[in-house]
Amino acid sequence: MPVMHCRKWLAGIGIAAVAIPLLFWVLAKLLLPGLIRDQAQAFGDKIGYRIEIGAIDLAPLLLRVRLNDLRLTPDARRVQDDTLLKLKQLEVDARFTPLLIGRVSLERIALDEPEVMFSRAPGKDAHWNWLVFSDRVQKFGAEEPPQDPERHSTISLAIDELTITGAHIAIRDGQQDTAYDFGPLSLHLTELSNKDDLGHVGGTSLQSKYVVNLGRVQVPLPKVADVPDRQLTFARVHAVGQVIENSQAGLQAVLDLTLDEGTIKSSWQMAGDALTGKIEIDNLPIRPWLSLAPSYQRLESQSGIIKGAFGVKQNADALMVDGDIQFDQLDIRVSGSNDPLLAWRTTSLSRLQLLLPRAKDKAGSLTMNEILVDSPKIRFMIDAQHQSNFRSLFSKPQPLPIANKPDEASKSASADVKAEGSVTKNQIPATAPAKTAPPAQTEFRYDIRNIRLKNGAMFFGDESIKPAFRVDVTDLNGSVQGISNEPGRYATLVLNGRAAKTGSLRARGQLAFADPRLNHDVSLSFKNIPLNTTNPYAMTFAGYRIDDGRINVELRYVTKDGQLQGKNHFVIKKIKLGEEVADYQGTKLPLGLAIALLEDSDGMIDVNIPVKGNVNEPDFSVGHLVWQAVKTVLANVVTAPFRALGTLLGIENMDAIAFVPGESALPPDGDEQLSKIAEYLAKRPKSKLVIHGTYDASVDGPELARAMADRAILEASGLKVADGELLPIPNLSDPKIKTALKSVYGSQVGRIKLGQRLLTQPDSAERDAMLRQELIQNYKITDEQLKQLAGQRAEAVKRKLLAGDGKLADRISIGDPETVSAGDAGIPVRVNLESGT
Repeated sequence: MPVMHCRKWLAGIGIAAVAIPLLFWVLAKLLLPGLIRDQAQAFGDKIGYRIEIGAIDLAPLLLRVRLNDLRLTPDARRVQDDTLLKLKQLEVDARFTPLLIGRVSLERIALDEPEVMFSRAPGKDAHWNWLVFSDRVQKFGAEEPPQDPERHSTISLAIDELTITGAHIAIRDGQQDTAYDFGPLSLHLTELSNKDDLGHVGGTSLQSKYVVNLGRVQVPLPKVADVPDRQLTFARVHAVGQVIENSQAGLQAVLDLTLDEGTIKSSWQMAGDALTGKIEIDNLPIRPWLSLAPSYQRLESQSGIIKGAFGVKQNADALMVDGDIQFDQLDIRVSGSNDPLLAWRTTSLSRLQLLLPRAKDKAGSLTMNEILVDSPKIRFMIDAQHQSNFRSLFSKPQPLPIANKPDEASKSASADVKAEGSVTKNQIPATAPAKTAPPAQTEFRYDIRNIRLKNGAMFFGDESIKPAFRVDVTDLNGSVQGISNEPGRYATLVLNGRAAKTGSLRARGQLAFADPRLNHDVSLSFKNIPLNTTNPYAMTFAGYRIDDGRINVELRYVTKDGQLQGKNHFVIKKIKLGEEVADYQGTKLPLGLAIALLEDSDGMIDVNIPVKGNVNEPDFSVGHLVWQAVKTVLANVVTAPFRALGTLLGIENMDAIAFVPGESALPPDGDEQLSKIAEYLAKRPKSKLVIHGTYDASVDGPELARAMADRAILEASGLKVADGELLPIPNLSDPKIKTALKSVYGSQVGRIKLGQRLLTQPDSAERDAMLRQELIQNYKITDEQLKQLAGQRAEAVKRKLLAGDGKLADRISIGDPETVSAGDAGIPVRVNLESGT
C-alpha cells in the first residue's frame, strides 16, 4: 500500500512537472503577444504616439522573444514620413538560472535593420521630432509617484552581446532645407553590465565593450550658391572601445576610431563637471577633409596625412587643449591640374595650448612654441581679370571688367609723383595726418614664439598682362619670432631666398600684430634679378623689350602711429634694350634717353625714392606707392660695369661677390659667378686661382660685435642657432629675451652698471634697446678676429668652387686677408687669377 501510494505521488509530480511548463508555454504563446501589444499601445496613447508591433514569436522555455515589424509614429493622423522608428526585428535571449538569484542576464539582444528618422519642420518654432518624443515621455514620467533619488536599483543586469545590423539613419531639416542619409551601419556591444569592477550595482555603474562598423560613409554638406555639391566621404569607418562608469571613478571611455587608413585613439574620463581626455592621431588622411572648404573649384589631394597627440580638459570654467600636431606630405591641387596649388613636406605645430573660457568677460588664448614649415611649395597666379587663384577659389566669378589702356594706368599711377630737382630723387607728397582712435582691445590673445620656414618655393604668374609673367622664388629660409597681439609686443622677421634662379632676396625687420597697420619696420632686398624676366611689365607699361640686365632692390618701410616712411633704393646694371613694342598705345617712357643721361662712368645709376603716406587713409595702398618706384626705376635703367675679374675671364655680367657685413655665409647670388669661374679653370689647366678673404674694419667690426652679442642673447634665452643658419634678431619684447639680455649684459658689461641702468631707466623698449646697444659696444673686436672672418669668407668661396669640380683642389688656394672698403652690396671678396707652370 505504501508503495502504491508513493507511485501515485510520484506520478502526480511528474504530471505536474509536465503540465506546468506546458501550461506556461500555452499561456505565453496565447496571451503574452496580445498583452505586449496592448501595453505598448496603451503607453503610446498616453504620450500621443502610435506603437505598432507585427508578429510576436515567443519561445518561453528558451526565454526568447522576437518582435517583428516595429513602428513608432506620432499618431494615426500623421503622414508616413513622420515615422520616428522602424525596426524589422528585435530579438532578446535571456538566461533562466540568474533569474532565480535576482539577476537579469541577457545572452543576446539583436536589432535587425532599424531605420531612425530625425526630422524638423520648416517653421521657426518647430523642434526635432525625437526631442518632442523625449519631452512627452518625461512628462508621462513626472505623473508617476516620486521616488527616493538616493535609492538605486539593486537588480544586476548583464548583456553578453548587443548587435545592430543594417541600420539606417535619416536626417531631414526643413529649416535648413538639408537631407542626410547614413547606412547601412552596424554596432556590436559586448560585456554590457550595470555592475562595475568594484562590485557596485545600479545607479551610475555601467561598463561595456563595443564595436561600430559604419562601412563607407558619405555625409552631404550644406549647399553654397554656385559651389559644386560637396560631401564628406570615408571609404571605411570603424570604431572599437570600452565604457566604464561607477560612482567613485565617474565615467571612463576608450574610443579607437579608424577613418580610411588613419586612426584616432582617445581615452576619456568624466568626474562631476570635469572632462579630461587624451587623443592620438596617426596617419589620418587629409583628402576627405578638403570637401569642407566651400571652394568654387573642386580641390584634390594626392597625399597628405595628419599626426598628433593632444590633451583635453573641460570644466565649469574653460576648455583647455594642449599638444602637438603635424601635417605631412601635403599636396593640394585644383581638379584637373598637374601642378600643386599648395604642398609641403612637413608642417608641425609644437606645444600648442588653447584656452577657451566659458565666461564671456574672460579672454581666450592660443600659444605655440614653434611652427615649422618644411619644403613648402605654393602656386600663386593672377588671371586675366586681375584676380588671384586663391581668391577665385572662394569668390563668385565676376564679369570681365573693362580694362584701362596702358597710358591711362600710367597716368593714374603717376598722378601723385612730383620731381624734386632730379630724377634720382622723387618724393610722393605726404597726406595730412588723420586722427586715429586707439585700437580696440583684442579679446582673443595669441602668442606664437617662432615660425620657421625651410626650403620654401613659390611659383608666381601674372596673366593679366601680355605676354604673361612667370617667376620662381626658391630656397626660402627664415623665421618670424614673437608673433603676438599683446599691445607693445612685436615680431622679428628674417628671411633669405633665391629669385629667378640667379637672383636673391632678403627680408629683415619687425612687425606689430596688435594693430597690423601700425608700428612696422621691414627691410626687403632683391639682388641680381635678371631684367628680362620683367619683360611682360616693361612691354605693357614702358613699350620696350629688355634683352639683358640685372637689378638690385633695397626697400625699407617704417610705420609709426599710422605714418609710413618708405625708402626705395634701386640699382640697375647693364640693361640692354630690345625692340619697341609695335602699335604700343601707352605713354612710352624715355628709357633710351634716361640711360644716356644717368649712367656714370662705370655704367651704373643709383636711384633713391622716398615715399610717405598715412596707412589710415581709405585710398592708401603700398602697391600704388611701390608702382611709382618701379616706374621711376624703369625710367633710370643703366648698364653694369665690367669687373676686373670679368675682364680677365672675358665674361660679361661679372660682379664681385659681396658678403653681408659681419657674416661669412656665401650669398646666393654668388653662385652664377663662381660657376663661371669654375668652368673657366676647368678649360684652362695652367690657370690658378688665389682667393683673398677681405674685411672692412669700420663696417665688419660693429656688425661682428652685433652678431656675437645677439647670439649670446639668443643662447641665454634657450634658443640655439646652429652655425650656418640665419641669425635672428633678438625679439626684445619677449620676456625670456629680456631676461637673457640682462643676464648677458651683467656678465659682459658688469652687474653694477646693469643695476644702475635698471634703477635709473624705466622698464621700456627704449631701455632694452639701450642695453643691447651697450652690450654690442662692449664687444671689442680685434684685428685677429676680423682676419679670421676674412679667412672664413675665403673658405666659403673655395668650398663652393670645389663642390662643382673637386679636381680643381690643387689649383685653388687662399691668400692673405686684405682690407677693403665696403660697397652698397656688402664686403667684396678679391680673387686673383695666376698662370701656372
